[in-house]
Amino acid sequence: MFESITIRRLVDTDGLDFGLLAEALLFYDKVNLVVDSAQLQSLVRVSGHETLRELFDMEALSLTYLENIFGVRTLNTGTSNEVHDFVLVDSARHHLQNFLPQVLKEAIGKDGKARRVAEQFKRHIASSSYTHALNKEALEDIHSRDYVSQAISKIVQHLAPEYPLPDPFIFEVTAEEGNLRVKTNLEFTSLNDVYHRRVSPKHSTLTVAYLLRFLQDARMDLQIASMVNSEFAISQTNAVIINTRIEDGIRKRIKSEENLRLFQEFVFDDARALREAINSRARNMQDVVSLVASAKRFRKWVTAQPENADLRKAYLSEVSKLGWTEKLPVKAVRWGLFTAADKVLSVVAGPLASMAGGLGLSILDTFVIDRVAQGWKPNHFVEGPLREFIRPIGR
Repeated sequence: MFESITIRRLVDTDGLDFGLLAEALLFYDKVNLVVDSAQLQSLVRVSGHETLRELFDMEALSLTYLENIFGVRTLNTGTSNEVHDFVLVDSARHHLQNFLPQVLKEAIGKDGKARRVAEQFKRHIASSSYTHALNKEALEDIHSRDYVSQAISKIVQHLAPEYPLPDPFIFEVTAEEGNLRVKTNLEFTSLNDVYHRRVSPKHSTLTVAYLLRFLQDARMDLQIASMVNSEFAISQTNAVIINTRIEDGIRKRIKSEENLRLFQEFVFDDARALREAINSRARNMQDVVSLVASAKRFRKWVTAQPENADLRKAYLSEVSKLGWTEKLPVKAVRWGLFTAADKVLSVVAGPLASMAGGLGLSILDTFVIDRVAQGWKPNHFVEGPLREFIRPIGR
């Protein structure tokens, strides 16, 4: 409990959310921040290399640096021949060995010192890349028709709740010569009229490609968190998608358990508005370092305890009142807790690969179930204002 958490770029936000990072550092024993080149640059500029060094030395923070990026490419936009593809983009100048010294030189000013600090930082930064195999597996998800339809409908309801979904709702994806063709009855002009009541057109406009990107992004979240066996911070939109994805895969395996409850919403109503204080710049990341040091005495004990709602609340109550946080306003924070691990373990005995075809399980289904069988609990810390998006199956 509260052992580690992974934070990757949140698709609902632009760049890093330093307030979310501060809250994760306070609540969790270890935070793994997954960054690309732009986010690494922002992290050094905003936090300062001295503050990062302190967090590294405390073993409170580690980084996974992604040397490439992914996205959705669209051809023949706006025509009857519009098609899409999931792509990877790579550039040698953004590889860690080339980029980190450059970023630190901008912050420090001296080339020699920047190189020395870069070598020290590399002990706490793991370089990685999205692989073509992973990108292919993200495409594999798209072939699960029920999942795609459910996930897209929930995304639309989340992003534009006043938009009336067509009945029946259609969002069908087919593969043609390596590309994705989408058939849908979403009326995007009306949909964006609703969406832009909350989100500026300068930020984004909903399109088929934009919706597909959410599915791709959620897949990457799930893959990374499961590989490092940690909880993960997640955007509200990705919470909708990932819960749908996990439920879809596990329910195929546990056919008789129609009402199996996989996730339980956990809300702590007495948290302090640390995230808001950081993002408003009333406090900075250096101020957070003292809180992290103070919280260690609580975390060493609680990380060894089994999951328990009362214990979780007691722990959060204590760490939310450390140092200067006690004077901050009160707010609610939310987690999606995976409560079905014991039930899943009881029915997944034996190798999954041999049964995948007969059950209609995808690569991700078997991967996720296998990781759960090995002890991973896909709990997630949901960023953003408190809303009800995590619901048990059947409600």
